[in-house]
This record gives sequence, structure tokens and C-alpha cells, in this order.
Amino acid sequence: MTGAVAAASLQQTTASAPAAVAAAVTQAATQLTPPTLLGFAALLSRFASLTKTQTTALCVLLAAAPVAWQWNEVRAAGKEAIAMQSGLETSRAREERLSSETDRLRAESARLSGALTEATQAQMRDEAALRKFETLGARIRSLLTDSNYRWPEDLPYVRIPKSVLKELGLQAMFRSSGTVSEPATEILGMTPEERLVTERTLGNYWNGVKSLMAASAYETNMPVAQAGRLAKTVIIPPLGQELKTLAENTRAQLTDRLGAERENMLFGGWDEGAIQIFWPGNL
Repeated sequence: MTGAVAAASLQQTTASAPAAVAAAVTQAATQLTPPTLLGFAALLSRFASLTKTQTTALCVLLAAAPVAWQWNEVRAAGKEAIAMQSGLETSRAREERLSSETDRLRAESARLSGALTEATQAQMRDEAALRKFETLGARIRSLLTDSNYRWPEDLPYVRIPKSVLKELGLQAMFRSSGTVSEPATEILGMTPEERLVTERTLGNYWNGVKSLMAASAYETNMPVAQAGRLAKTVIIPPLGQELKTLAENTRAQLTDRLGAERENMLFGGWDEGAIQIFWPGNL
């Protein structure tokens, strides 16, 4: 009987409501269980008390509910699509960075591989040069110690004892400017640094000699050997201890740089403080 009352009430309310909504509500009411149907009948009783305008508004609201739900779903789907697009762009940017980093690492790997190859080749060249140097060193040592020494045709140097070098009597081993001659440089085995310091020391020695000579020289009128010839004579007396001191200081500096043996070959005799210069001139 309750179901009949509910159906009657439903028919009264649907008179002013759209047919589709009324049919949907009627179908839903027929599917309810008795306890639920009692509550639903009470609800329909309240709906029956509504005016036609209120009933129409309620029906419009009920009809708009699915549209609102669908709009929310579309909006949520749009937000999700935007999030997915943003994630896709982020992934694409990350992929580009990784690709760029991969290219950089490949280039670095190629560079290191080339450097390793070059270093290996350089090491091989160094080892080959070292073997040649060791071979040459062994040969030179054998030439220095071989009692049956012979003149080597394929070498730019020969073995000469130091005692023989002292007897060679090289002339003009250094000039008044202090410059050491090339033969003297070769025989004494001077390094570029040794030659530079030696030439500076010898130049200072000669400058000192010239200063002493200029301070001691005096002019005199000596008879001319040939009549009718005008001559001017300048005499430089022995320079004495000052020259000896200058020569001794020079010898000490050369010994400190070259050693006693090479200093003696280069400056031997000069350190005694004796010097003689002939400088003839006619007016």
C-alpha cells in the first residue's frame, strides 16, 4: 500500500515536471526496497508540496548535475593533459641535455684517446732516443778507455790527453775585449753560461789593465833612430803590485767558474802580473 501511495504522489508531481525526469524518478522509485521506499515516499511528499516554479527549478538542477559533473571531469582531464604536456617537455629538455652531455663526453673521449696515442708515440721516440744515447755513451766510454785507440772517421771529435793539450800552445785564446776564441771554447768544453761569465771576467781584467796603463803612462822625448823623422814616445812603467792583484783576482774568479785545470790553460801566465804591449806609431 505504501508503494501505491508513493506512486500516486510521484504521478502528481510529474504533472508539472519534464516527462524524462519524471520517468527516471518513477523507475528509480519502483526499484527501491520497502524501508528505503518509505524514506523516499517522505521525500516525494516534500517535493509534492513544492510549487510549480520550485519543481521546475529542482528539475533543472537535477538535469544540470550530470553536465556539471562532466564539466568537472573535462576540467580535471584538461589539467591532467597540461601536466602531462609539461612533464613531456621537461623529459624532452632532459633528453636534449643528456644528448648534449653524451656528445661532449664522446668528444672528450676522442681527445683523450688521441692524447694517449700521441703520448705513447712520444714515449716510443724517447725510448728510441735513449737507446741511441746509451749506445753512443757506451762507445765513447770505450774510446776513452781503449788502449788500442784509433782515429774515428764517423765522429766529430778525437781523444787527446790533457797533457798534449797543454803543449798545443793555442795563440790568442781570448782578445782584449774578453771574447774567448772558438777553438779555445771547444778545447775547454765551455757551456754557454761558462763562456758568458768567463768573457765578462776577462773583459773586466782588460779594462782594469787599460785603466792602470792610462794612470801610469807619461810622454818623453827620446832621440829618433832616423834623422828628420818626428816621433812621439809614451812610456808605461811596470804596473807592479796593482797589476798582480788584478790578475790574481781574475784567476780566482776563473778558477771558481772553470776549475783549476781549464783556468790554467786559458789564463796561465797572466796571473803573474806581467804584461808587455808593443804599440808603435809614427806622426
